[in-house]
Amino acid sequence: MQTFRRFTVLLLTLLAWTAQAQVVTTQPSPFRDTDAVTITFDATQGDAGLKDFAGDVYIYTGVVTASASSTTWNHVKSSPFNTGDAASKMTRSSTNPNLYTITFTPRTFYPGVLTSEKIYKLAMLFKNADGTKSGRGTGGSDIFVDVAQDDFNLRFTNPSGTPPFFFAENTATNVTVSTGIPATITLFLNGTQIAQQANATSLTAPVTVTQAGSNTLRATATNSTASAETSIVLQSRSTVTTAPLPAGAKADGVTYLNGGTSVVISLTAPRKQFVYVLGDFNNWQPTAAGFMKRTVETNTTSAADAATGRWWVQIDGLTPGQEYAYQFLVDGSIRVADPYAEKSWTRAPTSTSRRPRTPAPNASTPPAKPRASCRCCKPIRRPTCGRPPISSAPLGPIWWFMSCWCATSLPATTTRPCATRSATFSAWVSTPLS
Repeated sequence: MQTFRRFTVLLLTLLAWTAQAQVVTTQPSPFRDTDAVTITFDATQGDAGLKDFAGDVYIYTGVVTASASSTTWNHVKSSPFNTGDAASKMTRSSTNPNLYTITFTPRTFYPGVLTSEKIYKLAMLFKNADGTKSGRGTGGSDIFVDVAQDDFNLRFTNPSGTPPFFFAENTATNVTVSTGIPATITLFLNGTQIAQQANATSLTAPVTVTQAGSNTLRATATNSTASAETSIVLQSRSTVTTAPLPAGAKADGVTYLNGGTSVVISLTAPRKQFVYVLGDFNNWQPTAAGFMKRTVETNTTSAADAATGRWWVQIDGLTPGQEYAYQFLVDGSIRVADPYAEKSWTRAPTSTSRRPRTPAPNASTPPAKPRASCRCCKPIRRPTCGRPPISSAPLGPIWWFMSCWCATSLPATTTRPCATRSATFSAWVSTPLS
C-alpha cells in the first residue's frame, strides 16, 4: 500500500522521467514497436554509475505491456542479470567514451512477446557484464522510454503513473495531453468536449469531475491525413472527513467490534491526501465504505505528527471467524499492507519479470492464496531500520515501507504485529484473538 505534503508515485515518476530525458535519447523519436530504434545512453547523466567506466557496457531491458501507466517489466532480454549477452552489448562512441548506442526493433528484440501484446514502454538500465556496476536514472531509478501507439504518439502526461486516477469531486484539476507531432488535440469528459487546441503538441486544461464513481476522459488528435484517440478512467473521491478514532479503537491495526461482525482499521500515514482500504469485504474496489477518515494532526511540519496523522474506517457486515485479506491504497497510487495485521504476504514475480518495484495487483484482482504468511510472536529489533509504513519523507523507495517498522517501533511486550519485506497484503481473522 504515503495540512499533508504530497508524496506519490506520480511525483517520483515525473521527476525521474524528467531526468531520464538526459540519460537516454532515441532516434527516431517518437518510434513504434515495429521501427528500428537507436538507443543512446549518456553515462554521465542519471546516477552516473558508469561514468568513465572502461569495460564493456550492456543494456538490461524489458518491455511494459500491462498498460501505458504501468512500470512492471516483462519479456526481459539477457536475463539473468549477472551475465553479459552479446546481443545486448552497447557500442561505445569513438569520440566520447561516455556515450553508448544500440539499435534494435522492439517487436522482435524482446523474447516471448505475443502478437496480441502491446508494447507501451521500453524499460531499461545499463550495466557491466556481471552486473556489479550499473547506470540508471537519477536516484537509481529504472529508465522508461515511451513507445508510440499511433502516428501521433498521443498520450496523457498528466495524470501519469499507475491507475486508477483519483480526482476530488467538484474541484478543477489540470490534465495534460501530448503528441509527438503537431495536431488538433481535443479533450472530452464523459463524451462532452471540454477543451481543444489546434496545431499543437500539448494541451493542458482544467477538468472538473462532478459525476460520482468512474468518469471517462478521452483525447483525440487529428491532422489532414490521420487521427488517433486514447482514454483514461478517472475515479471521483469525496472530501476527506476529519474525526477522532472511535472510543476504544486501537491507534494502529484492527479493533474487533460486536463479536467480530465489525472492525475498525487504523493506519498511521502522516501528510497524505486520502486513503482507501481494499479487501475481500468490498471486492478490492475503492468504495465509499472503504474511504478512510482522518484524525486531526497537531503538527504538520515534522515527523512528530505520526501519533496523530492516522486514518481509520469501520467495516461492518463481517462473518465472525472468517479470514479477510486487505491492503491500503494511499493517495491513489501506493499500495501497502498493514504492519499490525495477523498475517502479511507478497506475490512472487513472474518468470519474465525482473523484480517488480511495487508488487501490488490490479485492484479488481484479489489474491487467491498468500504466497507466504507469518505470525509474529515478538518484534525483532533492527536498529538500522526505522521507516514507518507510510513514509513522510519527501524521497525514497516506497517499496520498502514494510521491511522493518514493526520491528523497531513497537515495545518488546507487543506480540501481534507482523510484516514482511515488500509485503503488499494483510489479513485478519474476524474474531478477537485471546
